[in-house]
Amino acid sequence: MKTNGAKRRQGKAVLADAQWLMIAECLSLSDREVQVVQCVFDDKTEAAAALELSISSHTVHSHLTRVYRKLGVRTRCELVVRVFAEYLFLASSEGNGKVMRGSTNGATAGSSQASQSRNESASTTW
Repeated sequence: MKTNGAKRRQGKAVLADAQWLMIAECLSLSDREVQVVQCVFDDKTEAAAALELSISSHTVHSHLTRVYRKLGVRTRCELVVRVFAEYLFLASSEGNGKVMRGSTNGATAGSSQASQSRNESASTTW
């Protein structure tokens, strides 16, 4: 497939660092949980993620379990879909001027409530 010279971004590189930060904040993910989610985006096994992050594979598994619970998902695929859904929501909110530009952290107004509401509605449709 020809890409007209543009390099196709894959894995965690599909989102910029600033986008990861916004998603992490809106989904209430810790820095380490975001790193584990990024490893999922890179299609790494728990062992490979553990090696990259210099932690045990049991710890990676614990982080994944906690992330699954926080986001109301059961699989890696659902996790990726949930993160992209949050990204699309944030992107559409920003396009509609709903992002609080004056805030120091770039969070959306009522982001945790909106995120919880989206999470609840998403879990009922899966």
